[in-house]
Formats: sequence, C-alpha cells, structure tokens
Amino acid sequence: MAPGATQLSRLQRLAETIHIMGLGIWIGALLLAATAAAIIFPTVKALDPELYTFAKYTGEHWRITAGIPAQKIFFSADIVQLICAALACAGMIVLIVTRAVEPWNHRVTSGMIRSIPLTIVMMLFGVHLFFISPSMSSNWVQFLAHAKAGEMELATPFQEKFASMHPVSTKILGSLLVALLITLLAALNDVTRRTTQPSNQHST
Repeated sequence: MAPGATQLSRLQRLAETIHIMGLGIWIGALLLAATAAAIIFPTVKALDPELYTFAKYTGEHWRITAGIPAQKIFFSADIVQLICAALACAGMIVLIVTRAVEPWNHRVTSGMIRSIPLTIVMMLFGVHLFFISPSMSSNWVQFLAHAKAGEMELATPFQEKFASMHPVSTKILGSLLVALLITLLAALNDVTRRTTQPSNQHST
C-alpha cells in the first residue's frame, strides 16, 4: 500500500459519513415538518378556536392558530436544511478531490451518478430558500399584522397571496424530498460498491 493511502481512506470515510449524515438529517427534517403540519392544521380546525389577540379579525381564527406554530416549524426546518446542505456539499467536495487517484472511468461514472441528483437537490433547495420561503413569510407577516388590527380589506390580499403560493411550495418541497432520497440511495450504492469491490489501486 502506498504511503498516505490509509490516511486518504480515512478522510474519504469521514467525508462519506458527513455527506450521508447531512442527507439523512435533511430528509428527516422535511418529513418531520410535513408531519407536524399535517397534524396541527386539522386538529386546530376541529377545535375551532377564537383568539383574544385577534378579536377584531372576522375571518377563520383556526388558520392563524395553526399557522403561527407551523410557520415557526418550517422556519426551523429551513435552518436545519441549510446546515445539512452545507454538510452534504462539503462531504461531496472532499470526496471528489480525494478520489482523484482513482481510475478516470470510475471517477466519471461515480461522480455523475452522485453529482447530478445532488445538483438537482441544491437547485430545488435554492428556489425554496431564496424565492418561495421569503415571499410566503413576508405575506404571512403582513397578513398577521393587518388581521390583528382588524383591517380585513388589507389582510385578505396578503392571505390570498400566501395561499396561492402554498401549492407551489408543496410541489417544490415534495420534489426536493424525492431528489434527496435518490441522492442518498446513490451515495449508499456507491459506498456499498466501493467496500465490496476488491481494489489494487494502492498496491506497491
């Protein structure tokens, strides 16, 4: 075995761990946020609450009651996603650099299989993080401010804008989840192949 091969292997294992861990936690964060929303909204709707702090608002109070904690949950999920995105990308970059010693055809095949879905993941996440989420959050904050003041004519347009973006957000996050699962499966498949395939690349 060539000098430094063991160290390189350890660095690759660390990078794989960071990459896969980031993807796994990312998927968990999305599923947890979606599950929380799926539980909160129908539960609160059935309770049909009336909020003292929004007494002047004549619309449905259950939407506000459920929406406030749901918004905080998704905001927290976005922070977790951002951290996981950094971990997944950092791990992948280290793997690309350290695997430069492998045969060219192995690098290209493995790199394409793993990089393409990861690129799609980052594109979808970028759309969500920089376009969908800020716009929805802004409309939601404006809606709450006017609703609390009882300004129905001002609150309604913001609520409608927020509601109109919800289907788009759902599709983006759903596509992101699918892309993440594919990326994770590609990573696990590559790790399995590399650990079961005999290698003489570092032989002296």
